[in-house]
Amino acid sequence: MKDEFREEEKIEKIEIKDNNKRIEPTRDDVILDAYILACDLECGDVRLMDKDTRRRARNLAVDYNLINLRNSNMPDEVLGFLVKSLHFHTPYYFLLMFLLLPYKIAPYVMIPLVLCLIAFFYFDGCFLTIIEYRLMGKDINIIDPYIYWMGDVPTPKNRFYYTLGVTSVYFSLVGLLMIIRRWKKW
Repeated sequence: MKDEFREEEKIEKIEIKDNNKRIEPTRDDVILDAYILACDLECGDVRLMDKDTRRRARNLAVDYNLINLRNSNMPDEVLGFLVKSLHFHTPYYFLLMFLLLPYKIAPYVMIPLVLCLIAFFYFDGCFLTIIEYRLMGKDINIIDPYIYWMGDVPTPKNRFYYTLGVTSVYFSLVGLLMIIRRWKKW
């Protein structure tokens, strides 16, 4: 009798595990979640800087972008590769634009990157990394090459601090280039 109960318990746990798989939201689900979050914010039930509110907003951003990406009818692996590639190369493209554009226009190029940095802090991490993971299913982050290059091991904490470090170096370099361009009239 006792063994039968254990078998039923195992079967029940397996069924629960199978039922806990993430259900991908539809466009209507995302719109409804966004509306509910906006109503909660408007009536004062939640505050904009609450950790739960930021998590809900991050999940909305992830789900919204996943739905739009999957509407392209490309396989998830290809979409994940494209997102990861753009995620990795975009700062370099912006740095190149910053160097090649006229001095008066160049600083405006940095606005999208500053907005991305603000989103990184608000969402408590990068929502693009979550999109990449959900598309590819691999826990490889764009900051990992820098972590390995420095002889460290990628962990969530290391990834966060290395992201801050690489971002600090990037914006310091841009600031220095701005001073040099102003001084040299370049």
